[in-house]
Amino acid sequence: RYGHSAHGPAFDQGPRMRGALMEGQGTCRFPVTATAEAQAFVDQGVAQFHGFQWYECERSFREALHRDPDCVMALGGMAMAANGDVGVHRPVARARALADRAVALRYRLSRQGKSLTARENAYLDGFVRLQRTGGTRAGRRAWLDSLREVVRGHPEDREAKAFLAFALLKNDHLYKPDGSSYLTRPSAAFLREVDGLV
Repeated sequence: RYGHSAHGPAFDQGPRMRGALMEGQGTCRFPVTATAEAQAFVDQGVAQFHGFQWYECERSFREALHRDPDCVMALGGMAMAANGDVGVHRPVARARALADRAVALRYRLSRQGKSLTARENAYLDGFVRLQRTGGTRAGRRAWLDSLREVVRGHPEDREAKAFLAFALLKNDHLYKPDGSSYLTRPSAAFLREVDGLV
């Protein structure tokens, strides 16, 4: 079909031109199970995500997937970029389809004896729960809980702390019975700690 991606409907929208490594995108290190070529684009995509550059972020993750078709986290990153402001807007159907493809790829690789790290699985599981629940309160709490799990298990992961800080700013009220919008004390303390890192 003309104008449609050979990879399926989830790829019909979003950037279609190839990605390139660019200057001035910020720096981050977000290790994933991927080739060195793909890893460079994943790192760039995460930096662009932190800069709210959803379209270019997705382009970087698409390029990572092109360079390493077994990079599960590239599909997860594409889903995050397609969703945009994670945990704020309701997930879009395309983001859900991309997250489902990431899970299917993870399963296929596990059948071949390849596996993701516990850290990658925690990220992916939380984001998939967020997508599958349609951005409901339960889904957003699952996303926050997954990020907390990554931070607890990998205190050196600065990107996890940045993702969690942003998610807390948007969703901390989910943990208060009255739904008020002020931060809980533990969240405020965590944000002060993260502020010292960035």
